[in-house]
Amino acid sequence: EGLVWAFDVQKDAMDETARRCAGVGRSCRLRLVQASHERFPEEIQEGSVRLICYNLGWLPGSDKQVTTRTESTLASLAHATTLTLCSGGLVSIMAYPGHPEGERERDAILHWAQGLDKNRWVVCHHRWINRGESSPELILCETVSNTRSK
Repeated sequence: EGLVWAFDVQKDAMDETARRCAGVGRSCRLRLVQASHERFPEEIQEGSVRLICYNLGWLPGSDKQVTTRTESTLASLAHATTLTLCSGGLVSIMAYPGHPEGERERDAILHWAQGLDKNRWVVCHHRWINRGESSPELILCETVSNTRSK
């Protein structure tokens, strides 16, 4: 049940995703969009999404100049919060602060996440503290039920 929508600006990333999903018999539930994550297709209904995952940065083994950008990521996250209206919906963000744009992006995401309405969202920030300042960081934002205690 359900669909997976995958976004990337790089054709190589889309081809690899399609290959891997076909290999496990999941390609029929996959919608590949070769575009920025900034805009989601209109077919995705508000409140219909249970999980949005961001794996920011660049495609390993590819051109490191082709990386996610702070501005498009923040625009995407603003849209993501309207799509995950179902209780328990989750936005998972893996940020990579090991390069200047990644650090800037991570800082902006943390600032954005701190501003989410605490009555609608719970936010967790996970860092590997024994791996150095440039290790990946996970930010999880979960919608909460209206009946949950505030």
